[in-house]
Amino acid sequence: MNLDGLDAEDGTAPTSHHLGPLTPLRRWLGVAFLSLAYMLNYVDRQMLPVLIEPIRRDIHLSDTQIGLLSGTLFAIFYTVMSIPIAAVADRVRRATVVSAACFGWSLFTGLSGMVGSFAQLAGARIAVAVGEAGGLSPSLSIVSDYFPPRLRARAVGILTAFAPLGVLIGALGGGLIAQAYGWRMAFIIPALFGMVLAPAIYFLVAEPVRGVSDNARPAPPTRSSFASVAKLFVRYPSLGLAALSGGICSVITNAAMGWTPALMMRGYGATLGDVAFYYGPVVGIGLMGGALLGGWLVSALLGRSVRAFMLVPAAAMLLCTPLFAIALTASHWPTMLALLFLPAMMMSATIPPIVAYALEVAPPNARSMTSALLMVVVNLIGIGMGPLLVGMVSDLFRPVGGDDSIRMAMLATLLPTMMLAATILYLASRHITRDRARVSSDWR
Repeated sequence: MNLDGLDAEDGTAPTSHHLGPLTPLRRWLGVAFLSLAYMLNYVDRQMLPVLIEPIRRDIHLSDTQIGLLSGTLFAIFYTVMSIPIAAVADRVRRATVVSAACFGWSLFTGLSGMVGSFAQLAGARIAVAVGEAGGLSPSLSIVSDYFPPRLRARAVGILTAFAPLGVLIGALGGGLIAQAYGWRMAFIIPALFGMVLAPAIYFLVAEPVRGVSDNARPAPPTRSSFASVAKLFVRYPSLGLAALSGGICSVITNAAMGWTPALMMRGYGATLGDVAFYYGPVVGIGLMGGALLGGWLVSALLGRSVRAFMLVPAAAMLLCTPLFAIALTASHWPTMLALLFLPAMMMSATIPPIVAYALEVAPPNARSMTSALLMVVVNLIGIGMGPLLVGMVSDLFRPVGGDDSIRMAMLATLLPTMMLAATILYLASRHITRDRARVSSDWR
């Protein structure tokens, strides 16, 4: 690929719209702050599953209501708002969008600790979802302009690896704070960090010139519309199938990670302290390692075959299926958590390659919109259906399963879903070579 004007080794763009020349230090500083924002995003998301038992007892929630709070309500508003926010991000300074979003979701995370009913908590979580809709897509767009295509999967893997770090901090920190000061304070403290991080993102994240890392792919003269970007998912079957498989993989991850803390406490008799000390570190490190591994493997294997974008996550799902079944049939929660480490890695290894492929297909002036559309599918299916599906099935199984109904629901719903995801990812891989040739003629 022609990399004129780009450092062939580190992908350093020569200029930016903010802070002057985009040096390697400024590029990695930008990645660091965007990653911290994404981490805080998941600190907030993970605290709700960890704290759900004391919240449930305090404001009297059913498992279906828990599923709505953890998944469907969040997913609907997250996905609805991500499109207009992405459209704005493709036209203005993207770091400003991320900064404003970080401040907004942090404010309403804090307000989540001040509610007294299901309706109030639902309202706060909806507002959090609207804020978080402005975080990831502009961040991915910025990172894609920091790095050349061959390094993007690794860069995306680094960014997305901070989500599991957020899971770890949310579980460990949220549990410890809740034990010491109550569940309400567990929402308020991280909100303060987010409101401090937001201005740092505004002032310190450099804005790269759009498409600067794709000199061989000049941007079209006009801005891409929502309709034109949506057509990419039809024109390139590999992209459409990748989005669908990403949604199914997200069902698995969100349902598994969202319900495991409740399974530990309700099914195994673990305490909130047990969840804080052990669930967060074990699962968080597993998820983080998986995100890094997925991005690294794709970057390493792309020289052999471009199908690696889809075959790596397909293999991860195939391996995850038996490992997850073994973990959930363990007799004691410490054994279950130890066995859950590898399935967590496999789940987290799926999304970075899918996101990197979407950024590879997208035109430079529409990467926020393309990644937003991808995340609409991923989150609407994954967050919207995953926790709610397990919660509804758990309520159905409760008359016969009692406190074991969560385990029964997770096994009944997630194992076949893993096999479905692997199948669709394999089908997507079969279209990649032809679709990449179309991309070359369309955008290069």
